[in-house]
Amino acid sequence: MVASVANNGATRLLDLPNEILQMIFREAYKRLRLGCKYSGTSDQTALITYPSVLLVSKCFYAMAKAAAIEEGTVDLGGPRFNFSGNLCLSPSFHLVQHLEATGNNWDPWQAKATEAVMMAIKAATQLKTLHLNIGTIYLPHIRAHGWPLRKEARSRSVSRWGPQRLSRASKPTITFWIVQEWKKRDRAFEICMEMVLKANPTPTDEHHHRFWNMVFSTRTNNVAFMPGKDNRNPMKDDSEFDMTMDPGYLESLFADRKRL
Repeated sequence: MVASVANNGATRLLDLPNEILQMIFREAYKRLRLGCKYSGTSDQTALITYPSVLLVSKCFYAMAKAAAIEEGTVDLGGPRFNFSGNLCLSPSFHLVQHLEATGNNWDPWQAKATEAVMMAIKAATQLKTLHLNIGTIYLPHIRAHGWPLRKEARSRSVSRWGPQRLSRASKPTITFWIVQEWKKRDRAFEICMEMVLKANPTPTDEHHHRFWNMVFSTRTNNVAFMPGKDNRNPMKDDSEFDMTMDPGYLESLFADRKRL
C-alpha cells in the first residue's frame, strides 16, 4: 500500500479537488519569478516565460498556469528591446498582479522599453505591485577609499543626497505616466522605485562601488537603503537605514506637469 502511494504520488496531486490544488499552487508560487521574451522580427509579441517545473505535462501546465502568473512576478526588463515595429501582449498579461522592469536591458528613457511597460500595466487590470528600476546615481563626497565608516555618518551623507537624486531620476515620461495611471486606479497598486547608489571612482580605484539600493515605496512612503554588493554591511536583506517621506512626495514630483 505504501509503495502504491509512493509510486502514484504525482498522479494523486492532480487528483486533489481543484480548490485545494489551487491553494497549493498559490502558496508554492508566491516567490516565483517569470521572465518575458519577444517573438517576431519587426512586429513582436511579448510572451511570459515559465520555469521548467510548470512544463512537466500539458495537464499540469493548464492547471498551474493561472496561479503562477497571479502569484509570481513578471520581469519585463530581461530581453533586449530591439524591435522596430508594433508590440502586442499575450492574453496572459491580464492575470499579472506583480510586475517588474528591473533587468539589465531596461532603460526608462528608451521608447520601446517604456512602451512595453505601459502596455503591460494597462493589460494588468488586477495589478498589485509595480517595481521599477529608474537608474544609477553617483553620490558626491563618498569615495570608494574613504566612505564614512560609522552608520550615523553614512546615514547623514546619503540622506542628504539620496532624495534629491531620486527626484531628478523620476522625471522620465514613463514615471509620470505610471503616477497618472496609479491615481486613475485610486492608488490600488503599490509602486516601488529603485535606484542604485554608487561611489565616485578615484584615480587609484576606477571601480564603481555599489553601496546601496535605494527603494521608495508608495505603500509605506518610506525610502529604504538596502546594502549593495560592495557594502561592508553583511546583512544584505535588511535595510541599513530608512527615511520617511511626505505622503504626497511622489505626486509632488510632477506637480508642474500636465496630464499626458
